[in-house]
Amino acid sequence: MGTDAHVFLSDLARGLAPRADQLGDVVLQHLFAELPEVWKYEDIASVAPVALSEHIAAVLDFLERGLDMAEVRTPLAAIECACRLAEHGVPISELLRVYRLVHAGLLDQLNKETARVAGSQELVNATTLTLSAMAFEYVDRTAEHAVAAYQRERDRWLQRRLIVINEAGTRIGTTLDTTRTARNWRTSVPTTSPTSSPSTSCPPPSRRKPSWPRRERKPALR
Repeated sequence: MGTDAHVFLSDLARGLAPRADQLGDVVLQHLFAELPEVWKYEDIASVAPVALSEHIAAVLDFLERGLDMAEVRTPLAAIECACRLAEHGVPISELLRVYRLVHAGLLDQLNKETARVAGSQELVNATTLTLSAMAFEYVDRTAEHAVAAYQRERDRWLQRRLIVINEAGTRIGTTLDTTRTARNWRTSVPTTSPTSSPSTSCPPPSRRKPSWPRRERKPALR
């Protein structure tokens, strides 16, 4: 491998590409352990491995080809995952935590692989610094796109909920039967956004599968 950090990272990414599934599996299991409440939603648990797989493929591709991080685009499955979190009312802080955990987990594995195969401590140090800067910029850009998608979807749902509340108030506000009014109110106003409702800001539910097989989730997380 070359002594330049960028050349080294290109070679490193090329060598790791066939093992991308292993990288993803380690990070995914860590996410399951750290954010158990998120995975109780089946649609999120389904799309998250795909989003992670696409993120890892994008990172390795950028490293191998030495692309400018200004060209980074958030994978579609990651945008979809952000939208699903918004639909279920999961706080945006949890979305950002997902990005921090993925960033830390993937960077840790890349640093360990660097230490294992680099020929000198000087190269390890130079590569670690370069990789840290690139990883930060990648996460910063992709998280910003995901947050924007989350907010658009959340705003769309809140607008729809307000319309439903107004319609429900008009429909049931004239009755003096308070018990019936309360019952109708509960059934008329959505508390979470239905995943089947059309959205102009999010991609349709993913039908893709990650490049590695998903492990069975623990019963407690279902």
